[in-house]
Amino acid sequence: MLGIGLVNILVALDQTVVSTALPSIVAELHGFEYYAWIPSAYLLASVVTVPVFDRLGDYFGCKRFVIAAVITFTAASMLCGVANDMLFLVIVREGCRAWAAG
Repeated sequence: MLGIGLVNILVALDQTVVSTALPSIVAELHGFEYYAWIPSAYLLASVVTVPVFDRLGDYFGCKRFVIAAVITFTAASMLCGVANDMLFLVIVREGCRAWAAG
């Protein structure tokens, strides 16, 4: 239960930081054409991956998937931090973090 609570805190922090800082990020990276992709692609990828990883977690055990998701989430956060292009930011955030959301 403690692990799931910590994962929920990670997700809540991620959403809070991104929604607050997104206008500044878009302005600095000059990527207004990708502005709508950040929340839309994240939601779409989460909707697709959550049922898949839920089923795999039932078969193989949730602990391995939670640990892998936290590691993937942390790696994706670091890659987002070094992004110097809006397209790279969108790809890293949506690809890796959607898998971690599963």
